[in-house]
Amino acid sequence: MTERSATLVHELWEEADGLTMVCEAGPGGDEARALLGPAARLAWVFEGHSHFDTMTRYYDRMDWGPYSTDQACDFDQYPIDRIFEQRTALAKEIGNRDVIATSRAARAWQTAAADLGIRLESPFELQHNGTTYWCAALLPDFGGPKGAIIACRHAHDEIFDVASELGFYASGLSPYHYELYERDSFSETLNDWGWFGDPSAAPAWFSGAHGRHGGVG
Repeated sequence: MTERSATLVHELWEEADGLTMVCEAGPGGDEARALLGPAARLAWVFEGHSHFDTMTRYYDRMDWGPYSTDQACDFDQYPIDRIFEQRTALAKEIGNRDVIATSRAARAWQTAAADLGIRLESPFELQHNGTTYWCAALLPDFGGPKGAIIACRHAHDEIFDVASELGFYASGLSPYHYELYERDSFSETLNDWGWFGDPSAAPAWFSGAHGRHGGVG
């Protein structure tokens, strides 16, 4: 564990009413995340060297002014074994088919497919140079002749390059904004990506271009 990586990863969650919560990323934050409402959104992922450092970053993000504490232990560095345990758990989630299949992104796009009446394959597997890359979903009628893949926070970083090489459209969607289904924003994105399926099968709500990106124009 290098000095640079001797940090604990945290998540900032925002509820529908604007209330926020910070918890550990990975299994260490499971109990806290279980208390979140169904409309809670992951707003930020960040790292901290100590409780004081973490809270200072949180306060800066929220523009609450300086964070202060009278607890000396809050300045202690997070234990290396705790950091190592978290990093090990997080590493196991990357590219994990089961994690990606049940991810918030996969669930959001499954909801979108049912509501918008579009085809979706979730999760979706890419094979490249003998390696399997899982993504949250494939939208076969959008983005290009082979469709658009939906990555997620748990996909390999190289998923976009791999998808592009294989001929799929891969947009760098922010996972923070597409883990909770909102009809207007999802349909707007799909209109921008364009319809590449059977022209007669385009859904009634679709107002984008056929066979290209950028909407009607």
